[in-house]
Amino acid sequence: MIISIDSTNPVKVNGVKKVFSYYEEFKNAEFTEYKTKSGVPEQPHSHFSIRFVER
Repeated sequence: MIISIDSTNPVKVNGVKKVFSYYEEFKNAEFTEYKTKSGVPEQPHSHFSIRFVER
């Protein structure tokens, strides 16, 4: 089984892998990481950006 993770952020990737490691049926799973565009800036620069992300 291949599990796709739409992030290359190490904290997010490791979190996903850790959760799947709790389940025996996923012990042989392979993980692929993808950098995707979320449409949200990595660092919010305005009040609008911050409010947009909170919703």
